[in-house]
Amino acid sequence: MKEMSPKGLVTSVAIALIACSAITIGYRIITVGSFPTIQEIVRLTLTTGLSILLIRGWSPSRIIAIVLLSLSVIIALVWPVYYYFANSYFFGFMFLLGLVHAACLYALRTETAKRHFSSNTRAEQDAVGNPH
Repeated sequence: MKEMSPKGLVTSVAIALIACSAITIGYRIITVGSFPTIQEIVRLTLTTGLSILLIRGWSPSRIIAIVLLSLSVIIALVWPVYYYFANSYFFGFMFLLGLVHAACLYALRTETAKRHFSSNTRAEQDAVGNPH
């Protein structure tokens, strides 16, 4: 099996993150029957912005994403247990989101993803004229 290109891997992670935010909004619309709140719209906007920075290869965005995904995985896998008896669909939904975020976290920590960010860092340094 051929290994995915560094940019392809990071782009896949970015798409998965945006999809999770959009699906969360859709889940709320279906279950609650109301339009998205300002908080959800801001979260989707920030996720999209972070995803664009990930695709462009800005090195700090990888660290930010790793920290946020780590927190998300912990929350998504621990917090829904409290609601398990009240709404098993919500538990399943949050558990699934936690698994997707865990896969994204793993992907951003691979050597392939690191190459994407290190190659862009060198290109940025060359453009500015700084030595490696």
